[in-house]
Amino acid sequence: MDPAFSFVLLTPPGRGGISSVGFHGPGARGFVERSCRCAASDVPPAAEPGRLSYVEVREGDEILDRGILAVRAPDIFEIHVHGAPFVVERMLGAMARSGGR
Repeated sequence: MDPAFSFVLLTPPGRGGISSVGFHGPGARGFVERSCRCAASDVPPAAEPGRLSYVEVREGDEILDRGILAVRAPDIFEIHVHGAPFVVERMLGAMARSGGR
């Protein structure tokens, strides 16, 4: 497993149209490489600062949701996904199982 990374829900908890999760640290890029795939091409997104990518967020073979991956810096990311509490809980759980805290 990659080194740890930190994650936080950036939007208020509860039902909403969009939820945003920020994450950073030494293992953040590893999470992106393992868990995010470009929705159109099934390859990891380019993790260049300033880049936005439409991605599928996965845990194993399961697609948790599709959303926008924003690369803020080499080890600082945001994922913007659907705001249903069920989706957010699954996303945060996947991050925790991948070494996030």
